[in-house]
Amino acid sequence: MVDESKGYYLACLRARSVSLLQFPQSLSVLGGRAHLDNFDATAGNLWTFKPVGSKALARRDAGRLRGTSDGAESKRYVLSCTNVDEDSKVASYLGPNLSIVQSLEKAQTWTCTVMSEDRRRRAPVVDGEALLQIRTFSAEGPTLVLCAHEHQGTVRLVEADAVAEGTTGGFLSDVWEATPDSDPNPDVLQELLEIGT
Repeated sequence: MVDESKGYYLACLRARSVSLLQFPQSLSVLGGRAHLDNFDATAGNLWTFKPVGSKALARRDAGRLRGTSDGAESKRYVLSCTNVDEDSKVASYLGPNLSIVQSLEKAQTWTCTVMSEDRRRRAPVVDGEALLQIRTFSAEGPTLVLCAHEHQGTVRLVEADAVAEGTTGGFLSDVWEATPDSDPNPDVLQELLEIGT
């Protein structure tokens, strides 16, 4: 799962038709709305998974959290972008309409499911990388999956029932590579670079 004390870059899992040497695209909110941008963008792309449980979230979600199962997939988070503003004290959260909100009460609540490593096309470059499917949590509406369309540079929410249809053979990805903000493993990085030579 994710380490709640670390920041992560969330790159969309590469479609088979995309070269591994093409620079990866990651979830960004520069400009105030979620989209894809270069993995090494200078701002708007470093995320922390803040667990639901603060007093503010407890007030907001009071009485709406019934019926969840136990286990990692039932743990709820808000996604906080930690490098959207030069003032690190300004809180920025991903909202229900995929825009940035400054209020914890207005942030979208998410669940994460760790996906099989069989879907990965390369070895993890940074220790602690994980493949995640990120879904909305709402007692009031359908579960939506956070998806990315790499060729269009867009991020969207797709109904869970429609994900398989949209991801089969296309460029829509429902899985995110969560890469900790840490130095890469030099040996694995060298192996990846040798693929292109």
